[in-house]
Amino acid sequence: MVKAASSSHSENFITLLSNRIEVCQRSLVTLNTRLARLSDEIMPTYEKLISILRSLSLANTKSKFSATEVQKLQAQLKEIDAQRKEGKFVTVNGEVLAGDHEVSELLTKGIYWANMVLERKGVCPEPFREKYQTLVEIRNKLEKLSLTQAWSLRETDLYDYQRQLDRIDESRIDGNFVDSEGNFAELYVQRLNSLDNMRVDGKFMVGKEIPEGQGSVIELLSECFELNYELRVAAEQETDD
Repeated sequence: MVKAASSSHSENFITLLSNRIEVCQRSLVTLNTRLARLSDEIMPTYEKLISILRSLSLANTKSKFSATEVQKLQAQLKEIDAQRKEGKFVTVNGEVLAGDHEVSELLTKGIYWANMVLERKGVCPEPFREKYQTLVEIRNKLEKLSLTQAWSLRETDLYDYQRQLDRIDESRIDGNFVDSEGNFAELYVQRLNSLDNMRVDGKFMVGKEIPEGQGSVIELLSECFELNYELRVAAEQETDD
């Protein structure tokens, strides 16, 4: 489909889209492998935890968020934790469910993230503040364009935003952002070491464990990429019409 559209779209856009599709396909294979390890009985809990983590991640990108909503998510995590027997997810017969380790890791991550979000109160740590603010500005501009000028946009109007996002994305080391001097956040090593047992293939993670501040920047980066892509598609559709 992408190759067939090469005659009606720019070469740069086709290359970008092809690369994104390859990444998605690899991610899909990895995800299917991970999900195959989970039993049907534990899958609803897994899906619930993923939903909670997404909500926490969204709250973590906002300077102002509802503490009450995060506390409600915390309560849901406690309810899930209470379902375990001696720290394990088990059947009615007491047998440990397949996928217990993976889902328990998600639960631990959710509890950690909820505490972190409430502790930092929407303030991005200093080492990541510059990139974070840049991404906030890009996101706000793209959101404004999507609301006010999407009908008149041209694909070329969005190239500058795409280049800025690509540069920020490429600045990561092993999936993690660094400060202006090339160092990880001060608490990175301490927090990562305390969660070292979570760095196992097959878990819900982005590269290695995400330290404080990383989640905010990564979530914003993804949001900006998505907004930029949607606007480019809308611009191309208007051109075709």
